[in-house]
Amino acid sequence: MVRLTFGRHLRITKRPLYQECYSRGRRYFTPSFIVFIRANHQPSWRLGIAVSGKVGPAVKRNRVKRLIREFFRVNQHSIGLKADFVVVCKKSIDLDNLTQQQVNQEITDLLSRIGNQIL
Repeated sequence: MVRLTFGRHLRITKRPLYQECYSRGRRYFTPSFIVFIRANHQPSWRLGIAVSGKVGPAVKRNRVKRLIREFFRVNQHSIGLKADFVVVCKKSIDLDNLTQQQVNQEITDLLSRIGNQIL
């Protein structure tokens, strides 16, 4: 049985790592997100999430973060890229109608579209 935890080793926690992704990473767009991806030399991928206060109140921002984290938690063993991902929520996102299924679809399409392109 495989555990699906989202441990600290899978997170980007420091500002310099976010800045590195923004400045040197490749930028990809989905209808709701901008995803910065940068190859890393870690044993696995890492995730950072950025949701601006301009998107909405804290309750809605936190919900978006939970939905994104849930996608990466559930699919952690199928993501084959050794990269840092920073997912930025667009200001134009419809937070009231955003579902887990929509997040899953957008990020899955993005990951299949890029494949091993960043490496």
